[in-house]
Amino acid sequence: MASINKLRERIGIYKIEADQPDGIGGSTIIRTLEMTVWARVERLTGARALDMQRVDNTSPYRATMRAGSYDLTVDNILDWNGQELTIVNVVKDEVNRFTIAMCNG
Repeated sequence: MASINKLRERIGIYKIEADQPDGIGGSTIIRTLEMTVWARVERLTGARALDMQRVDNTSPYRATMRAGSYDLTVDNILDWNGQELTIVNVVKDEVNRFTIAMCNG
């Protein structure tokens, strides 16, 4: 478990708005910055899998931040050092001190 002084990296929490038409038949995803928080981001062991005849590389991450500052859900996206992390699961620790987001990068 991380302690408060281990939260040394800034991450942006983005809310995904609905797809907006781009005027030429496609759509654009609109991201809105909700909050920037201190966090600890750790890269976990990656994996490779064969899915439908193609190799799928996954890079799982764990982002730990203070609980209570924002109600994080799987509908949010995290931005860490310019890398977009898609949230897969959000849990709180046993004493509701930290929010832990499992992400794919």
